[in-house]
Amino acid sequence: MLYQTSLCFTILPYALPCLSVPLSPSSVRSQLELVLGSVIDLFRMYAELEGGRTKLSHGELQRLLQTELTGPLGKDVGPSFVDELLHMLDTNQDGEVDLKEFGGLIGIMAMGYSGKGKGGYTHSH
Repeated sequence: MLYQTSLCFTILPYALPCLSVPLSPSSVRSQLELVLGSVIDLFRMYAELEGGRTKLSHGELQRLLQTELTGPLGKDVGPSFVDELLHMLDTNQDGEVDLKEFGGLIGIMAMGYSGKGKGGYTHSH
């Protein structure tokens, strides 16, 4: 199966154009391509709960976090936490989180799991 996705990057103060990128079949994809495909699939799975596949509503974002964060953080995801997170991520102020904005959440979470600060997630081969 081939995936077609669109990548948009904003590195302040520079914005790179959106790129349409064909991803290789899973048998030949790199680890990064597999992770990107998983993130996109996860986003779309929750985004389509209340309709379209391009944005997460408040409720969809809350369900995603409560379901996919299995540790203590997932248990603390209530409406006020989601309100604050949505306000932080929603850069275009439309009240929803698109894939680009969701990428910001993934980046924040990756920093938290990478060991910045206490503990952190370590991966060995």
